[in-house]
Amino acid sequence: MHRVDLARWADEVLTDLPDDARDEVFMLIDAVADVPGPWPVGMSAAFASSCWVTFVVHGDVLEVLDVGWAG
Repeated sequence: MHRVDLARWADEVLTDLPDDARDEVFMLIDAVADVPGPWPVGMSAAFASSCWVTFVVHGDVLEVLDVGWAG
């Protein structure tokens, strides 16, 4: 697993989500962090049924830039 850092904006969005939505976003972040390399270069996105995250990788750090919830 890679270390995960949340950008300020992503953290603010997460605090505004209901508990079940926040849990789904964190499950997606955990799934992305557990993927073995090679990692994509530049900004990437991952999607679940009701949420998405955008991220970049710096060495062994997964930086979550933004999250979204469509539920």
